[in-house]
Amino acid sequence: MPNPNAEKELKKFKDDFEKASKKRDRTSLESMIHDDFTLIDPDGKIISKKQLIEDIVDPKSTFQDAFNRKEHQTSFHADGDAARETADVTITGNLKGKTVTGQYINSATYVKGPSGWQMAGNTLTRK
Repeated sequence: MPNPNAEKELKKFKDDFEKASKKRDRTSLESMIHDDFTLIDPDGKIISKKQLIEDIVDPKSTFQDAFNRKEHQTSFHADGDAARETADVTITGNLKGKTVTGQYINSATYVKGPSGWQMAGNTLTRK
């Protein structure tokens, strides 16, 4: 039976992740991103957890200042302990000094463990 609270918990996780990113809170980001995390960026590069966190906390990063997400579908799996989400996202600003302004399709994977939700994977594709 699916976890009836999974959707609400995941929404809170995403809100908390956005806040941690805006605050450049390395400790929170470390716990919110799974150790085996990978991001496939719009150029096809594979970005590790460590690299992503370094990019987010970099003083030149401003992408979270005007981040906008329009979710299309979130599917929960394994009794609500894993989720895959597809969303349109608009990003304005820089990530570690490189402009990332644009519109993207974002596909994210989340897993829920004993400590709560974590981001396990992410793919950004330019629209």
